[in-house]
Amino acid sequence: MTAEELYIFNHQAFNQNNNRSGFDLNQFLLLAVEAPEDYRKIDLYQLFYNGIYNRTEKFADSTEEERQPVADAGYGGHIPQVDLIKCPADQMNEVLQEFLGLRLEDMDGVGLDRFTYLPEYDAYYDFHSDANCPGKVNFLSGERKGGRVLLYYESDSFPVLSSKDGSLIQPDGTGLNCLTLEEQESGWYHFLSNWRCNKPSLPTAYPDGEPELTIPLDGLEPYKPEAVTVKRHTGDVAEPLYQANFSGDDFRVEVYRSTEGSLYAAVAASKTERDCFLSFPKNDHGWTAEPFVNLFDYLDDHRGWVFSYYRQIGESYSQVHDYFTFSEDGVPSRLLQTVGTEKRTDLDGDGIPELTVSRPGENQMLFFLRDGEIYQADVTALVQDAWPEAAYLDCGLWNAERRNLRLTAQVPFPGLEDVPATASRTLWFDGKNLRLYKDHSIYSDHVKLGLDAPAYVLESAQDFVQGQFDALAADSYGWDGSGNCNEENAGPGNVVWDDWQINDLRGPYYETAGDAQVEIWRISYETHTTTPDRVMLAGASYRDEDGWCMIGFPFRDYLYFQRDAEGNWAFLFSKLEYDCSPGSPLFWWDMVQQMLRMDLLQLSDLSVDELLAPLTGGRTAAFFNHLGETPQTEQKQILSHLARTIQENPDRTEYADYVNTLRESGEYALTDGGQAAWEYLQSAVAVGTLAPAPVRPIQ
Repeated sequence: MTAEELYIFNHQAFNQNNNRSGFDLNQFLLLAVEAPEDYRKIDLYQLFYNGIYNRTEKFADSTEEERQPVADAGYGGHIPQVDLIKCPADQMNEVLQEFLGLRLEDMDGVGLDRFTYLPEYDAYYDFHSDANCPGKVNFLSGERKGGRVLLYYESDSFPVLSSKDGSLIQPDGTGLNCLTLEEQESGWYHFLSNWRCNKPSLPTAYPDGEPELTIPLDGLEPYKPEAVTVKRHTGDVAEPLYQANFSGDDFRVEVYRSTEGSLYAAVAASKTERDCFLSFPKNDHGWTAEPFVNLFDYLDDHRGWVFSYYRQIGESYSQVHDYFTFSEDGVPSRLLQTVGTEKRTDLDGDGIPELTVSRPGENQMLFFLRDGEIYQADVTALVQDAWPEAAYLDCGLWNAERRNLRLTAQVPFPGLEDVPATASRTLWFDGKNLRLYKDHSIYSDHVKLGLDAPAYVLESAQDFVQGQFDALAADSYGWDGSGNCNEENAGPGNVVWDDWQINDLRGPYYETAGDAQVEIWRISYETHTTTPDRVMLAGASYRDEDGWCMIGFPFRDYLYFQRDAEGNWAFLFSKLEYDCSPGSPLFWWDMVQQMLRMDLLQLSDLSVDELLAPLTGGRTAAFFNHLGETPQTEQKQILSHLARTIQENPDRTEYADYVNTLRESGEYALTDGGQAAWEYLQSAVAVGTLAPAPVRPIQ
């Protein structure tokens, strides 16, 4: 399965990003099912425990009129002071039909009796305030077999699994699971099984064609870690912090605070003696100690403990991971030491994982097993040596889903040695070599093939980029502003643009404001020039080695949609966001302001929580600074409405907490406009329990 397909399952289908039937598909991953027929026996209470959601809102909220009948039927007349979850039977049937091809009457009914059923509403209810969300999963690889899709994934956050006989079992720690799906004519899938499995050896799907550059790794020497110095301490244990041993071992590994205040990892030699093999930085409270077994899925003697801690390296603090193995009598040996963010990924598809390490601003490392020995490849240095014309080499983070590493470099534009261009490559590991590939994606009607988005999104995206292209071309063609470009009417500084393309679409994201629900997609596009030497770059703009440019801010344009009277998604507007993203208070507030300007929303439509939301999340100053840039009339209307909300809800004491935090913290500075907006709000709030302290500047 390609990296693009895995990306869709990880980011657009599962992990709370699916919008089919308004149901979080990760709920199905809560249930362990060995065969398709066992889905009839699944625990429906666990499946529908969180209710049925319409993207960010429930399909049907329970009303106050329903609370008492539910309490009478299932709680002895007492109404618990928690949320009432409602699952209408028809919506449960929609979910079961969509993803299992079954209905409630086809199921064995396991768990339904834990709900309270009201026939007059034909709905199932439950009072509770918690959730059983299984959390995020990571699909590592996949394959297609006879119309079925097998997805292999990891997750350590399953709260409970329901076995094929309906009983509840606890998962046996972390492990690999296989989800089997069957493709349907609707374009989606039915769930067939979800069960623990052994790790498969799936070939890596390398890009088509030959790599631009191949870097052999046969000249590397086996990795030699730093030797371990063991020092015996006697009677200095002031505070034991961690103690563990493997079953069958006669020794115990400890982390302890010494009487002098130092932090050590040691083997307990006796009641009072400790053989210390690792000294942590002083006052380090961010350390962890975890056992590991078969780091590279290889030999049984690859087991021990990894100690992670932060240490100053150069001018910054970085996380260090020290892997230690132990002899039968407890003598430690360092197996490996890494610095940075680790990921274990089977890059070459041979069933044995590699260990990738990323450190911002530093070289990217790769550790792999060959002939029973560990090897270390300094990827950044190897690429720089093999690609000497590349300057300012910048690597991102290793991508476990795609099994590759993205990197960019500055190279001379072909034929124009004095004109720099950005070269983008993806790096792959095939077990023996590093392979660098250039992107050779295919485009149809200006859109990169393989982008997964509905037709209405693609159409709106094309219209948006065509408009951006036309505006860019009009600004750049012709000295006389005519828009005509020819040799007589094009001089130095005039850029000729001749094409555009959409290279990425991500979504959907959902935001709500009042009763309005908005679907959002992020778009990335490029325009092509035949005069690359005339392009002036600034900020995040770039020009690649083929003449494709991004003039502006990559991945910062968003398209907004709302359902029309017929229930279809209709385009509302586009917006450029510099410093926030979907899910953040600032992003939500930007959207609300735009909807207010377009009369798509009124302030009175917003709830109290929504009006106060921009003040939360540690972004209070940013909210006021942002508000300080809006027109005065609009700004004062918003602030006055917010002041009335605070006055009318005297129990909302968090307002005082937010402004006091803002007053006392120097982490976020107010601009002049932000200071004025803050002062205006304070003066508008009536004297009372929420009255803020006298205004004074914040430094």
